[in-house]
Amino acid sequence: MADAADEKQDRRRKRGCCLGGCLLWLISLLGAALVVAVLVGRDHPGESAWRSALLIYAPQWPFAILPAVAALWALLARRGGLLIANLVVLWVALFTVADLQIPGPPPATEGRETIRVMTWNLHAYPYRLEEMCERVEEWDPDILCTQESGAGEFRKLLPDHFTRSGGDLRIFSRYKILRHQHVILEPYPPRVALMCEIETDAGPITVLTVHFPRATQKGGLPADWALLPDYVEGGLRVRETKFEGLLEWLPDDRPLIVAGDMNTPPSSKYYRMLAERMQDAFAARGSGFGHSFVWREIWPLLRIDYVWSSGGIEALNCTTGQNAPSDHRPVISDLVLPRQESATPTAN
Repeated sequence: MADAADEKQDRRRKRGCCLGGCLLWLISLLGAALVVAVLVGRDHPGESAWRSALLIYAPQWPFAILPAVAALWALLARRGGLLIANLVVLWVALFTVADLQIPGPPPATEGRETIRVMTWNLHAYPYRLEEMCERVEEWDPDILCTQESGAGEFRKLLPDHFTRSGGDLRIFSRYKILRHQHVILEPYPPRVALMCEIETDAGPITVLTVHFPRATQKGGLPADWALLPDYVEGGLRVRETKFEGLLEWLPDDRPLIVAGDMNTPPSSKYYRMLAERMQDAFAARGSGFGHSFVWREIWPLLRIDYVWSSGGIEALNCTTGQNAPSDHRPVISDLVLPRQESATPTAN
């Protein structure tokens, strides 16, 4: 009787192991398939189809969950081959799909000036201006670019800095602003970009702050899901023309910084278009995911706010700050300026 009971228990254990092994294989294959589907969908069809665009503009870190679960399960089950396979898929999901960053080697700084640039979408909260002032003072930026900050109260953010405004944009500078210009990047909505030429201790630099719309109408996703394709396709058209206009405007012969809310993640083709011309400070010197858009002031979702540079300006480091009271986190980067022959010290 004891032998029969042991044999029955052994058969159950084998069935359980077989079922668990099949489930582990299923999770592993599903996780790998999702990662491959995302990578393929980004380019074919990419933003040319609204369904794949939804995949691109959705949070990317959840695609690492299944490979992580499968890798842990394989480790506990002592399945070496599956463990290695899932670790490879997890690495791709984290670094290629979810854009996890490890900072690269810093540029040479000897004999070069360094400035701190901060960009922050303030979400039009002038009634919480005191909190915002505290956040800004903590980081003490030399140049601050803000979006959704058209109200006059926002001038108080850095009262000792030079400042210019245009639309919902503002630029604050510790250094003298030589001139400013409103740059129209067509088409609708007719939101301007704001450009300032700033005289730093290393010479003049150009700073452009932008706020690209995510759709052709205000508000979030439509309540009627039948309107979702039009909503997504309209937003893609706006992004494409805005980025094309920005690329046409970009000068090639001067130190340049572009900062702001672009409503576009690094997985987008529009991001890659700009990355061919400029350095993304977080991609070059950031650490982690760098999510700058936060849902309900709690859950970080996407990296859509950037500090870009070109013309010899290089990122020394880049990080994100606390989002409250906005739904965006500020992006802060220390940038190393190029040596310029006509550098003249400037006093505030």
